[in-house]
Order: sequence, then structure tokens, then C-alpha cells
Amino acid sequence: MSETSAPPSFSAHIVRRAVTLVAIGIVLYAAIAFFADAGKIAGALAVFWWPALPAAIALTLCNYGLRFAKWQYFLHVVDAEVPARPSLGIFLVGLGMAITPGKVGEFFKSHLLREAFGIPMSVSAPIVVADRLTDLLAMLILALGGLVSREGGPALAAAVFAGCLGGIQLLRWRTGAEWALDILGRAPILTPRASHLRSLYESAYLMFAPRPLTLATLLSTIAWFAECLALAVILYGLGHAASWSLVGAATSSYALATLIGAITLLPGGLGAQELSLASLLAFALIGISREAAAFATILVRLVTFWFGIAIGLTALGLRLRADRLLATGAVPIAED
Repeated sequence: MSETSAPPSFSAHIVRRAVTLVAIGIVLYAAIAFFADAGKIAGALAVFWWPALPAAIALTLCNYGLRFAKWQYFLHVVDAEVPARPSLGIFLVGLGMAITPGKVGEFFKSHLLREAFGIPMSVSAPIVVADRLTDLLAMLILALGGLVSREGGPALAAAVFAGCLGGIQLLRWRTGAEWALDILGRAPILTPRASHLRSLYESAYLMFAPRPLTLATLLSTIAWFAECLALAVILYGLGHAASWSLVGAATSSYALATLIGAITLLPGGLGAQELSLASLLAFALIGISREAAAFATILVRLVTFWFGIAIGLTALGLRLRADRLLATGAVPIAED
């Protein structure tokens, strides 16, 4: 079977969006630096302990590795066995889709799976939904310590948890789902796709079973905790003493800011996540200066969000290059 192909119009759209987002990011970070006092941020840059940077990058790579393991596990759950190497390429392309609102571009991974392995999108698309949901649950778990200490926090955490779990239980109510599918299948516009709707539901039903959901949420929690530790390492590099309180403050602040960014549905939470994180750090860490909070925020976003975008777009570029070579006959078409 030939390598997957990306629709040229979609690829061009992603490139344009990436360029626009980078420009917005530069303006945003310049504004943050200006309001936090650019001169003092330069001072923080001068005293930063730079060995902390590769450690933070390593923790981010750990996050990606665990999330890839979750991706492979979900594929196994729906009986879509994909070799690790091509699956990793598809997963990495998905990292670049964070530049789309609410990460909806990650459904492109389903397109790639269909083109490469013939896996129907109705089977793989629920994986993207389950992936986002388990990430949400993981962030709630990590943010819980920060939420319970704030006014109204426990009620908010309980409400979101209840909403997620209630939605999952509703989805796994097979009698109700069969009834809904029958009704949808009678609609003229959906009748030709009735079998796809049932396939979509069956995949979702499998992934939201107690065991897969629990294991995937556990993997997500460990993965995102690694990025929280990346922030703690950066704060350590700024001179904060290593302690459990530092880890706790970094974890709750990063998780809460990520949730806020996700709720806005902005690409990568850009803007909302940075402003939230800088504010939360200033509130959660005793003795942290405004410029240190701003510097830590910018650096952790470069190490996590922008690093992932660079990896994802590089993976997409390599795939497009391979497609062009295949199209021109410069390389032989690999057979399964």
C-alpha cells in the first residue's frame, strides 16, 4: 500500500495558519515582556541556569511518548492494529494540528489512517475525541489541588467531573444509543451513512469502557504531569529552591492555565493560556516576581506548545515530500 497523502489545499491552509500563529505569538510575547518590564526579563534571562532547559525539553518528550502510547492503545482497543513506525509519523503530524481551533485538525490523523491502512474514519475518529476527553480528565486531576484551595473551586471541579462522567455513561447506554441511531438512520440525509454512524458508536463504546478509560486517563495524567514538571524545572532554573511546594504550585498553575486555554477553543489556547499561567504563578508562588513569572511562562510555552508545533509541521513536511517523490516515481512504492 502506498504512503498516505495530504490534500494539497489542507496542507497549504495549515502552513498559512502556522505562519499567522507564529506572528501572533511574537506580538503576544513582546507585549508580555513589555508589560512585565523587558529590562528585568533580560536580567532573568542572564541569571537563568541553562541546563534546566534540556531537562524541560526531555520532560516534554516524555509527555509525547506517553501520549503516543495512549494513541497506540486506543488503536488496539478498536482492533485497528497499526505498526509503530508509521503510527508514530501520523501521531507526530497530529501535534502540529494544535494550531487549529480546539485542535479539531487532529481529525486529520483519521484521514491519514484511512489512506495508509484502510481504517474507516468512523472507526478512528472517536479516538481523537477520547484522547481529548482523557486529557481533560487528566488536567482536572492535576489541577484539583489548585482548584480546591480557591473559592468555588471544589464545586467547579465536581461539576466538570460529573459532566464528563455523565456524558460517558450516557454514551454507554446502549439501549438509548440504539434508539437514537435508528432515528438518525431514518433521516434522508443520514440514511446512506447509517452504517458509518453505527461504526462510530461502536468504537466510542469500546474506548469509553471502564478499563480503557481508566488506563488512558492514567497515561494522560502522567504525561501531562511531565509537562508540569518541565515548568517546575524552569522555575528551579530561575533560582527557586527545589521542593514539593514548587512542584505543587507549578502543577496546579500549569494544569489550570491549560484548562482555561482549552475552554477558549483558541489555537493552542494562545494568549489565554499565557496570561492565565503568568497570573497563576504570581498568585501561587510566594516571592516570584512579575518578570520571572512572565519569563517562565514564555519559556515553558516555547518548550511545550511551540516545540510540539515544530515537530508536527516537520513531520507533515516530510510526509508531503515523500508523497511528491512517490508521485514522480523517484522512489518505489512500498507494498504491505
